[in-house]
Amino acid sequence: MRPHCFLALLTLLTLLAAVPATRKVSAPWKEIKDLKDPYVIGIAEWGVSEYNKNVTGTNKLVFQSVTWGVSAFISGTFYELVIAAKNQSLTIPLEEYKLGVWDQFLTRRFMYLIKDDGKFV
Repeated sequence: MRPHCFLALLTLLTLLAAVPATRKVSAPWKEIKDLKDPYVIGIAEWGVSEYNKNVTGTNKLVFQSVTWGVSAFISGTFYELVIAAKNQSLTIPLEEYKLGVWDQFLTRRFMYLIKDDGKFV
């Protein structure tokens, strides 16, 4: 490759990397429009129940609602949902958690459930 072509390509890539992202969701992610869809609610409830199976003591959660979510098709559908839940044994108010579930034909895999920091992936 000629040096001037390499420098032009390097400059272009540097400029593209420096441009701040203005969208919250980018491809292949799609925002879930209907957060009350029974299938989405079922995935969220299933994810919380899987989380509760692996937790001991007073850290079990009670699902309340889905507040935001995105999905992407990656050899199945990967869901990242922001859910409202509360601790089963404490009287603290609802908190938001980020839940990741991979849903493939006849198979679901629990990926993670963490407190939501307000940032998308």
